[in-house]
Amino acid sequence: MRLGPDCDWHPASRLLVASAAWSAPCRGSIDSVPAVAVFRSGVRVVANCIHDMRKDPMHGDMKASHAQPDSAAPPMLDATSLAQIVENVPIGICVVNSHLQLCIANDHARNAFHVTAIDSGQPLASLITASWGDSLVGDVLQHVHRAFVEGSSMWTSPAMPGRNDDAAGASCDWHFRRIALSPVEFGVACYLQDRHDASLLRDAQHQSDRRKSEFLAVLAHELRNQLAPIRLSLELMKRVKGHEANRRALDTIDHQSQAMALLVDDLLDVSRIAIGAMVMRREKFRLDEVIAIALDGSQPLMREKSHSITVDLPSEPLWLEGDRLRLSQAFINLLNNAAKFTEAGGQITIAAELDLPNVTVHVRDTGLGIPREQLERIFELFGRLERDRATHGLGIGLSLVRQVVSLHGGSVSARSDGHRLGSDFVVCLPVASAAPSQPTQNPPVLRSPKSKRVLVVDDDSANRDAMARLLEALGHIAVVAAGGSEALRLMGLFRPHVLLLDLSMPGVDGFEVARLARLDIDGSSVRIVAVTGHGQKSDLDRTRGAGFDAHLVKPVTLRQLEEALGD
Repeated sequence: MRLGPDCDWHPASRLLVASAAWSAPCRGSIDSVPAVAVFRSGVRVVANCIHDMRKDPMHGDMKASHAQPDSAAPPMLDATSLAQIVENVPIGICVVNSHLQLCIANDHARNAFHVTAIDSGQPLASLITASWGDSLVGDVLQHVHRAFVEGSSMWTSPAMPGRNDDAAGASCDWHFRRIALSPVEFGVACYLQDRHDASLLRDAQHQSDRRKSEFLAVLAHELRNQLAPIRLSLELMKRVKGHEANRRALDTIDHQSQAMALLVDDLLDVSRIAIGAMVMRREKFRLDEVIAIALDGSQPLMREKSHSITVDLPSEPLWLEGDRLRLSQAFINLLNNAAKFTEAGGQITIAAELDLPNVTVHVRDTGLGIPREQLERIFELFGRLERDRATHGLGIGLSLVRQVVSLHGGSVSARSDGHRLGSDFVVCLPVASAAPSQPTQNPPVLRSPKSKRVLVVDDDSANRDAMARLLEALGHIAVVAAGGSEALRLMGLFRPHVLLLDLSMPGVDGFEVARLARLDIDGSSVRIVAVTGHGQKSDLDRTRGAGFDAHLVKPVTLRQLEEALGD
């Protein structure tokens, strides 16, 4: 079957078959390339396109052999559809034939040439001369010829004249690539993009990234401000004697506030999560500890839906190694997921079995089940089933579960027999080789440090009052100020040993208070500590440069506070 001008091939098929065949000149004299083609009648065939380079290198003998019908081949694009695609590409594209005449140009190319229309057959050289003068003609034609010979060429032009005589133009990035226009003719596609436009796009992207980072920083700051008084109050309440049930309730709140604080940190680590580089706080811990924390965390939703929970764990302690709180949060997500998609009064089971060197944990429910074809999709970021659109949630919980379990050297999968037949999430984790050499440390106990005068400066009343009460319970003398101006007034009256400063306050902020405090006659002896929701590296660098002695990120633990006070 001969691919000559008289062959009854569909025009779009000429382009496809010739593109395959013209790859032969790069490899030798005779080559065979498979291609799919279509006759004008609509019959599709698969053919081996043979190109004999021993004949004319540019117009060698091309014929289709071993042709056979191919009913599965997709329909080819017609010329109108192809032109529409080219027109909508967001960079300039123009195509010239072997005579350097223009065949097609899209709107971006016409704008670059400062014309409203380009006639098919117009010489490229005359268009460049009319648009930008003679200075660029030689360079453009040189790269077009190189593309004909070598297949492609790239060039960055100097600044070209603007649309008006007095307008400054911009340079362009050009990319020239050889293409097959027909089985017997090459052309060159010229892609060009105004470097100024590309710079604007990059600037817009950087601006968007900056706004996202600022949003996450503000969000984390606000969430930390809400967590801070909870943690400080917990530290105080733990040291007040009371009923054992109250102690367990306080421990539960403490676990969850710690987990929330770590999740807030994850908001500032979005890029690390996306590339699987989440920071782990590694230690050894028991599986039953993780499950206990997860059960506490899922209790509110379990009670709300009146679910029954069955726990079946091995009697012997099973030690794991990794990040206790992150792994606990993974199991909280699994339990909450089971509770959410199980009708009220359902049964939730969490069971573990040892299969050395691993332990397998099952989280089973009697809920809605998962379609078999969706069992993997639910672990994708923002992956949600169509039926779940009416429920709350962003579709990130199960994705985070898989990431966290993977970081612990494990795996997670889902099983379901179908609609309303429940689900079984299976987590496989490696067991640690041995228990830790030292038992897990208990929370720090009250000691009796030398009493200090501490000035607490924060515009949030809950934060400053909770901090002051904890300081007094530790044996210090605490005075509070609601802002920078009040703090500066109290400095002279109270003469504090330690200044605990919030940074983001209206009026006189924490940095200005610190600067003016250092100018005071006793300023060099005051220990100045930032207590803030801003915890990025740039924030720590800024306080260090401003002369702060320490930087605490809300919510503050008792150990961090005591170290910052110098106890």
